[in-house]
Amino acid sequence: MRVISQNGKYDVPYENFVFVFEQNMIYAVSIAGSGTKQWLMAEYTGPGKTQKAMEMLHQEYTGIMSSLVTDNGHNFDAESMEVLKSSTVGAFIKPVNSGDVEVHTLPRLFCFPACDEIGVEE
Repeated sequence: MRVISQNGKYDVPYENFVFVFEQNMIYAVSIAGSGTKQWLMAEYTGPGKTQKAMEMLHQEYTGIMSSLVTDNGHNFDAESMEVLKSSTVGAFIKPVNSGDVEVHTLPRLFCFPACDEIGVEE
């Protein structure tokens, strides 16, 4: 997934960065290569909005916004589950119960919202 900074200046791959927040700011910290580099991705008016923005990033990555629960009593066996996992591109397969799964689609892009777009009172 690609993550775009609040001001549009930075576009980084989620999988190669650690996203951290300190006070009112969110940074992308590089985990590839030698040395530590970080980029300011977003700045908010308070820690509540900062934490909410981090939650939004996590939800986008895990695909919570759109999901499908396959639950028609199919009871996938282990071999069928592996076939399903290997044939699904752009989705996260999560076993729910014995033989049932949730399929979460993975988004391709997340842009940190502006401060006034986050509905948290400070």
